[in-house]
Amino acid sequence: MTRRDEIVDWMLTELQAHGFDDTPENRLAFLQGLQQAWEEDTDVELEKILYQIALNGEIIVLQMRLRRLTP
Repeated sequence: MTRRDEIVDWMLTELQAHGFDDTPENRLAFLQGLQQAWEEDTDVELEKILYQIALNGEIIVLQMRLRRLTP
């Protein structure tokens, strides 16, 4: 399982647990919140950096999908 897969699995579990629909908009909001929390955490570890790279990639993909869906 990749870091991206782990992030997406966790995100889907959390969205469902808190009653949010699985929409691109909700995914993006969740991941951006996670990104902000990780940026506020001052620990610098290789593993965290690798997860942040995966997270940023997923955010970029979602932003691109949303731009295609909106006129």
